[in-house]
Amino acid sequence: MASRDYHDLLKPEVINTVSGLSLISRIVVEGYLSGLHRSKSVGPGMEFSQYRGYDPGDDLRLLDWKMLARSGRYYIKQSEVESHVAVKFIVDASGSMEHSENDISKLEFARIMVACLAHLAQKQGDSVGLFALNEDDFVSIYPRADQKHYNRMLLELLQLSTKGKWPEVAKASKRIHNRGEKELIFFLTDMYEEHSELSDFVKNLKTPKNDVVVLQIMAGNEMDFD
Repeated sequence: MASRDYHDLLKPEVINTVSGLSLISRIVVEGYLSGLHRSKSVGPGMEFSQYRGYDPGDDLRLLDWKMLARSGRYYIKQSEVESHVAVKFIVDASGSMEHSENDISKLEFARIMVACLAHLAQKQGDSVGLFALNEDDFVSIYPRADQKHYNRMLLELLQLSTKGKWPEVAKASKRIHNRGEKELIFFLTDMYEEHSELSDFVKNLKTPKNDVVVLQIMAGNEMDFD
């Protein structure tokens, strides 16, 4: 698909509908996976007998989410037939996420990222869940692995709105419960904080059984200091 066609997908009439988000997620995920090449190198601590790089056509259920979180690369875990995880998406719905550039807000970009990553997780049989919060509002959809659940997530994503500040650490941590499962957590935020409420929240998320990935979303005009 040409770059201009991708730009057309980011129009409000596309990204603000369930069918539009679903379309974007399919195009992005399938296009990205089809372009992956097998990696011949592995990071420190990995054993060659257990992992190999992803090849186009490999069963997506064998992708190891923990290795993705740690290394940013796709690896197949050969020692296990299946390695399912619960994938949680936490969206910062505070007021600063309403900031936009080129008619796309940071919250809208977060929606697209969640839709794409959830689509990838669903393809490999992992369960996905959505959480979003600010100082007043809270969305909680615990992970499941069926298509109706994914569609419900997309609908909730579209209904998210920004307001106020990020809640205090104790309040935010209390709302995101850890059920003791093997989890991969994606936190989508701009990391705008008055003190250290977001940084402390991330620290509280981490447990021995999960991996936490912070996806910081910034507009280009926020990073231009000239």
